[in-house]
Amino acid sequence: MKNITFAFSQSLFFAIIILINYVSDPYLGSPFTVVDLVVILLSMLTYITLFKINMKIYARFSSVSLKNKIGLSILGFILAVLVLGYLDGYVITG
Repeated sequence: MKNITFAFSQSLFFAIIILINYVSDPYLGSPFTVVDLVVILLSMLTYITLFKINMKIYARFSSVSLKNKIGLSILGFILAVLVLGYLDGYVITG
C-alpha cells in the first residue's frame, strides 16, 4: 500500500511540475521583460514550496527502499506524462 501511495504522490508531484512549465512557457521569451521576471519569480516560489512539501511527504516513506523509490519515481513520471498527454490530446488512443 505504501508503494502505491508513493507512486501516486510522485505522479502528482511530476504532473504539477509539468503543468507549471506548460502554463509559464508562453510568457517566457527572448526579449526579457518585466513579465518574464514576474513569471520566473512566481515559478521559483512555486517550485520551492512544492519541493518542501514533497520532502515532507518523502520522509513519510522511510520504509520504502531506495531502489523501489527510484523505480516508482520513474513510473510516476511516465504516468504523469501519459495522463497529461492524454488530457492535452497528444497521446493517440486508437
